[in-house]
Order: sequence, then C-alpha cells, then structure tokens
Amino acid sequence: MEVVHDSLLHRAQAEYEHAVRHPRSRDARPEVVAEARAVGAHEALVVGLRAQAWRARYALAGDEAKVLLDEAVRVARRAHLDDRLVEVLSTRAAVNLELGRGAAARRDLDRARAISGPEAPADLSLQLAVLDHNEGRLKEAATLYGGLLDNPSTPPDINIKAANNLALIESSHGDHTSALARLDDVVDLAAHLGPALEAVVADSRGWITVQSGRLVEGLRLLAVAADRHREAGLSLGEHYLEHCDALADLRLLPEAIQMAFRARDEFIEHGVGLLAGEAHVRVARLSALMGDHAAAEEAARSAYALFRRQRRPAWAAHARVLELAARTSRDAATVKDASALRRAAAQLEAAGMRTWAADAYLAAADVPSTGPRPGAAADLAAAERLSCDGPALQRLKGHLAGARRAELVGARHDLLSHSRAGLVDLAKHRAALSSAELRALASGHGLELGIIALRALIRDGTPAQVLQTMERTRAATMLLTDSPSVEGTEDLVLELRSVQEELAAARMTSGGEPPELVDAQRLIERRIRRASWLLPSSGTRSGSPVSLTDLRRLLGGRTMVEYAALDGELVAVVVRARRSELVHLGSLQPVLDEGRHLLFALRALAIDGRTPAATARLWAGAGAAIARLRELLLVPARLAAGEPVVVVPAAPTWRLPWAYLCAAPVSLAPSSAAWARAAVREEPVGGRVVLVAGPGLAGAADEVALLAGLHRHARVLVAPDSNVDAVIDSLDGARLAHLACHGRLRADNPAFSSFLLSAGELSVHELTMRDIAPHRVILSACDSGSDAAYVGNEFIGFVSALLGQGTSGLVASCVQVSDREVTPIMAELHRRLVRGDPLHQAIHSTVRGLDPENLQAVATGCAFSAYGAA
Repeated sequence: MEVVHDSLLHRAQAEYEHAVRHPRSRDARPEVVAEARAVGAHEALVVGLRAQAWRARYALAGDEAKVLLDEAVRVARRAHLDDRLVEVLSTRAAVNLELGRGAAARRDLDRARAISGPEAPADLSLQLAVLDHNEGRLKEAATLYGGLLDNPSTPPDINIKAANNLALIESSHGDHTSALARLDDVVDLAAHLGPALEAVVADSRGWITVQSGRLVEGLRLLAVAADRHREAGLSLGEHYLEHCDALADLRLLPEAIQMAFRARDEFIEHGVGLLAGEAHVRVARLSALMGDHAAAEEAARSAYALFRRQRRPAWAAHARVLELAARTSRDAATVKDASALRRAAAQLEAAGMRTWAADAYLAAADVPSTGPRPGAAADLAAAERLSCDGPALQRLKGHLAGARRAELVGARHDLLSHSRAGLVDLAKHRAALSSAELRALASGHGLELGIIALRALIRDGTPAQVLQTMERTRAATMLLTDSPSVEGTEDLVLELRSVQEELAAARMTSGGEPPELVDAQRLIERRIRRASWLLPSSGTRSGSPVSLTDLRRLLGGRTMVEYAALDGELVAVVVRARRSELVHLGSLQPVLDEGRHLLFALRALAIDGRTPAATARLWAGAGAAIARLRELLLVPARLAAGEPVVVVPAAPTWRLPWAYLCAAPVSLAPSSAAWARAAVREEPVGGRVVLVAGPGLAGAADEVALLAGLHRHARVLVAPDSNVDAVIDSLDGARLAHLACHGRLRADNPAFSSFLLSAGELSVHELTMRDIAPHRVILSACDSGSDAAYVGNEFIGFVSALLGQGTSGLVASCVQVSDREVTPIMAELHRRLVRGDPLHQAIHSTVRGLDPENLQAVATGCAFSAYGAA
C-alpha cells in the first residue's frame, strides 16, 4: 500500500506543478483525487485537491476553489501533515483575498505562520507579501518580496511572482526604470515555466511601460500580453483593467470604459471581490472623464464599500477621492468634503501613492466655496510638488496645478511659465504618437492649461502672447510625419475594400445596405484603428508656433485673423502688416445660433425641385444670417475693403462659409503654423493634373470631361476605372487633383470619412497612411470640408489630413451642394486656376461672378472655401 501511496503522491505533485504552469491545460488529470480518496492516501489527496483548486482559481471559480481547499485543510489537519497544511493555508489565503475576504486570508496566513515557525516557506512568505501589498503596506510587502528574491532557494515560479509584484510597487512609486529592469530579468524564465507566468509578466511590462509615459509602446506590449492570456486559456479580466488605463491616458475613453465594464462584470459574476473593487475604480474614473459624474460617484461609492470590507485603506482612500471629486463636479460637495479629500491625500502620500495623492489635492482645491479659500493654494502646491517629475502627462498635471495656484494668488509670471512648460511637454508627448487620431485626442490633456493661460493673457497680455498660446493648444493633427508606416494595416485595408465593394453592389441592386455587411465594415474599421494606434512614431516633429516676424513675411501684406472661444466668449488676434491687435467679439452663442440657421438654409437650398418662392424665403434667411455673422465676426476686426485675409477659425466656427462671409478673398487654416507650413511648400515641377469622377454622381463624368478640356495631358479617371488603387497611384505627386465624388462624412468615426470611388472608398485613414499629398486638391463633394472637431481645437477630416501630409491648398465644401450647379462653378474655378490665380482668389472671383438671380447656384458657391496657402 505504501508503494501505491507514493505513486499517487508523485502523480499528485506532478499535477500540481502542471497546474501552476498550465492552469487551463486540457491535459489535467483530476482522477488522482478520486483514487487518493478511495485508498486513503491523505497526502496525495491534499496535493491533488490543491491542484484542482489552483485550476478553479484561474478559471475565476473562487468559491469552488475554496470548497476544495477547505477539504484539503481538514484532511491535512487530521493526518497531521503540517508542511502540507501550511501550503494549503497559503493557497486558501490567496483565494480568500481574491474573493475580497481579507480577514479570512489573514487568519489563514497567521495559522500557517504559527505552524511553520520562524522559517516560513517561500509560498507562505509570498502570500504574506501579497496581503500586505493589497492592504497598502507597501514597505512591508517590498521587504518580503526582496527577501524572496535574495534567497537562492526560492522556487523559480515564486521568484517570478515576487519580482513581478515588487516591480509593480516600484512603478507605483515612480521608479519605472527599475521596475522594467526587474521584469526584464525574469521574462525569459517566465516564458520557460509556462504561459500563465509569461502572461502575468507580459501584462505587468505593458502596464508599467504605460505608467512610464510610453503609451504606444505599452499598448503594443499589452496586445502581446492579451495573446499570452489567450494561449494560456486565462481570464482576460485583470488584463482589461491594465489595458483600460493605457486607453484612458490616450483619451480613447469609449474603448477604455467598455473594457472596464467587461472586467467589472466578469469579476462580479465570479465573485472576485478584490478585483471587482479595482474595476469599479476604473469605471468611476472613466465616467468622470466622460462627464457622467453621477455614474462616477455611484461606481466610486461601490468601490469604497468593497475596499473598506477588504481592509484596503489606500484603495479605499482613492475611491473616496473619486466619489468626492464626482460630487464636486455636480456642485454637491461641501467644505467638509474638502477636508476629507485632504485627509485622503495625506494618507495616499504617506503610502507612496504620489499620483493618487496629487489627484486628491487637486480635487480638494476644486471644492467650491462661497468665501475665501485659504486651503486651495496649499492643495494646489501639494499637487504641484507631487507631480513635478515623471512622465509627460504627470508633469502636465503638475504644471496645471502650478498654473491654477498662480492664478489663485495672482502670480502672473508663474502662471505663464507653468502654462508654457506644460504645453511644451504636451507637444512632445503628441509628437511621439504616430496616429493623427491619438494626437487629436491628446490635445484634450492641455485644454484647461491653455484656457488658464488665455484667460490671463486676454486680460493684460500682448496680441503676440495670446496668439502663441492659441497656437500651442491647436492643430496637433497637422504635425508633419516622415515616411508614415502602413505596417499592420495593409491587409486590413484590402479586407475593408472588399466589404465596401459588396456594399456598393448591394446599394446598386437593392438600394440598401445588408446589416451583416455594415457590421463587418465596422469591425474591420475598429481593427484598423487599433492597429494604427500601435504603429511606432515615424519621425513626427512637434513643431512650434510661428513667430510674428515670419508670419508677417509669409503673409506678404495680407491680414490674418485667428479666433478663439473662451468661457463662452469669442476673441480674435488680428495680425496686420505693421501691428497686431486683440479684439473682443462678445458672446459665442449668437454666432452659433446664426451659423446653425445659415447652414440649415444652405443645405435646404441644395435640394432640387423647390418652388421659386421657397427658394427666395430660404435665401432671405441665409442672407440675414450672413449679415449678422459679418457683424459679429468681421466688422470688429476692421478689415479693409477688398483686403485678402487668412482666417484661423475657432473650432465651433470651422464649418461656417467663410469665403462668402468675407468680402475679399479668404484662405482658411486650422492654425497659423499650419498655414505658414503650407505657404512655404513649392509647387512640384512637371506634376500631373488628375481629374477623378466617382460612381453614382450625376454629372461627375461630364464635369471632369469639361475640365479635361482646360488641362492638357490631364489624367482622367471615370467609373469604372476610378477605383481606389488607380486613384491613389495618380494622386501621388500630383500638381493638381480634382475629385468629383460622393463624400461620406462619418461623425461616428471621422478617420473613415471617405470618397466613394469605383469598387471601394478612399478614406481619411488611407490618405494618411499612404502619405498622399497633391500640391492642390479640389474636393467637388458634399461636406468635404466638414472636418470633425475634437477637444482642444483639433480636427480630423480630409482638409486636416491633406494639409498635414503636405498639400498646400484645397477647395472643399462645408455642407451638401447641388449636383446640377456644381459643374459650372468648378469649370469657372479651373479657368481661373489655369490663368494663374491662387485658390482663394479663384474661388472668391468665381462665387462673386455667379448670377445673383440663380439663388441655388449662389448657395452652392457659398458652400466652398479655400484652405491652406496655394
């Protein structure tokens, strides 16, 4: 019988070791437990039950694991198997901790320590460290982890876990370099020991890389970690938590909160209370960032209750901060709440949680007060001190705190210094992002800092200072990139085109779009977006505002007007040949109201079949709105009659028909720096003219045929030859490109706004990835100039993509246009271009030359504006 018991014990031990390395393996052999129970092989039974519990634990079946371990404890105690009892108590403590039963975990570990004596085995020491770690005793946990790493007899799997967890503590203290070096030391060993440990280390490397400020690299590492989790058959819940932190810092908020919800629901379903609380924290943070402060307060309150029960004071303090910050944002916080936030901040700082402590001090400073706020300046100073170093986004938070403190105490010089330094840091951070979408989103990090600086400068700064601050907060999407990479997206783009061809065929035959094809298109677009986030930076240059001296030289006597919206008001900096002026324009709301009325009228006028009376009424409304907008936006700038002007609109006014509002030729640009870059680009010698007609657009083929008569040797592409590949090849290096196509504006996904071509669509994303930048582009399509605005005066669309890639000038429309009236307008525009007129002069003369009795033609001409400087 002893031989049988020894054989069973050997098999049980092998099964446990296999479970540690491959917890979800299909090669598990649970029959050893039944055999050991049948013959009374107590030690083999304990080890076998522990192996089964380990597998259940990794399947998030914590309650099942605990039942198995409870039996193992009873058997080990009855059989006086003290060493095995210590092992099982250690494992049960881990399960209890994950279930949120911290007190039970502590009791198990205390019993195990009493049995083992002063020389605790490695797995017990590890669990003691993990308990300290999760309860916020980071110094004690770090000491225990370090002791395990220093002990040459520590088993390899425990060595890896100790190194991993110690790296997480080092990262939370801001020492990301040491943390990553520690993980690099064990990454090969983890891969050798099995996919479960490899997945854990991969996740930590990704998360710490994100915390160090290298967000895109961290995303790439997290994508690898997700693959390792899938290969190991492990739950992705904890991975989702770490991944959503990276997405949050990239301001990919809808994707981040979706991931946080998935993690939260998985942990709640399986009763994993420890991680459910951490998921609630992510939901609270992301809900607040998305403006849903009631949901943020509810999620933070749930997290706080869980952490209190779990005796995790640091996490409880952090949850309390999120709850009170959400209450503050709903104007429901009190002076008592400010005191509670300061106490939580001090507690978090003492625990070494510098980032969380800084957030708490910032939240305390935000609590409204009816009287003087003597504590607010101290709160902001503390947040500034805690965030003065580290990654760019952390330093940005410190500069924001410093600028707010300076604003509060009237230290103007400090305010401007912090603003300038923070926005420079943000520019460098954006420049490290290859995706235009990520650069646009990143600008949201600097919005409040830019507002504080503008508020101070508009009060008593110079026009030059105001202009520079405006420029530092806009048009990051316009950064130039060197040799954009398409690696990782080419196959997906081809797959997308195939689906688009099927959709186009369906529209032709049935007039509708099959839902399954629409779903397939959206799925591929999501995959392309995510692949583009992971692309390495391709030599993006951060850029800087152009000096007034250089700007005036490039303007060559023209005037530039750059607008900004601040605190519900509009201001403008007017740059003239000899002097600059800051102009206060009053409330933004009337401009928005009149703009909405005007765009509605222009859209309505584009519809054929209206009676002359209806058309006249619409035009009368449009004319009244135009007159009022001129009064609000242009008259205060005191532009000379007929004086050419460059306009940099504020984001809310981007879609206005500026070419018709201005009485003189006008060029538009997302920023003065973007316009200046366009102004210095030289027209390619010998570049071709490309004329493209897309399918399904009445008159498009006739339009390009008419234009071909004006441009000798033009390359003409009409359906069915105007496919995506042919158009891309033709546009590359073109001197002038004209696209007469249906445009598809995607407010839900601006990077996939597209032109409909034969057999496919040419999207903003593909333009960017292919580095396509004809010198001049005329987009004879509806809404082609309607770039989507992002927080922080950023845009994504055809205009921003082409100017960012190197196009010098465009013509595009801000609304839907009449297909019937476009062709003669485009023909006249091209005649003037052939004569040598720049785009802004050509479009101005063309529109002003239209028959005033043909109101639909005038409305169509109204919709087009020139962008850039060519």
